[in-house]
Amino acid sequence: VTALSLPEFMILKKVMKPKLILLFATIVGVGIIFTGYLFNALL
Repeated sequence: VTALSLPEFMILKKVMKPKLILLFATIVGVGIIFTGYLFNALL
């Protein structure tokens, strides 16, 4: 399970470049928002 949390970004900062972390956060954020809209449309 992947989510957006401050501790996760602190760990990722040690192994990834800031640009990749931003890309990761953007993709995960868009996915979370899309999933929310999808559930609202179905229910």
